Amino acid sequence: MKNINLFLIIVCISLSACIPKNAFQPGPPAFKGWVKADTSEEEVKQEMLNCGHQNPYTPDKSDTMNDRAIKEICMFNKGFKRNEGNFKGICYGLNWQDKPACVEYRKSH
Repeated sequence: MKNINLFLIIVCISLSACIPKNAFQPGPPAFKGWVKADTSEEEVKQEMLNCGHQNPYTPDKSDTMNDRAIKEICMFNKGFKRNEGNFKGICYGLNWQDKPACVEYRKSH
């Protein structure tokens, strides 16, 4: 029995060394996902609020995908880009045809 307990302790200690330091840290605030040249973080936050976001720090959990698309399109129309590489937005992903905001947006772009 002592050998099993010792073995389990060694396994737990070994496995805990495999977990990255920031594994349980929260992600970055939502406003950090948007970039625009010569725009301060305060301006990004304000534009997010102007586009309907309730809080520039966290995603609006009650939003539907269409709500998210509307807010995202608003930010794109203000000249912002996502800082996630070539991400063009929700309206260029799968099932965009189901979102009325995307249908209108794609007609004009």
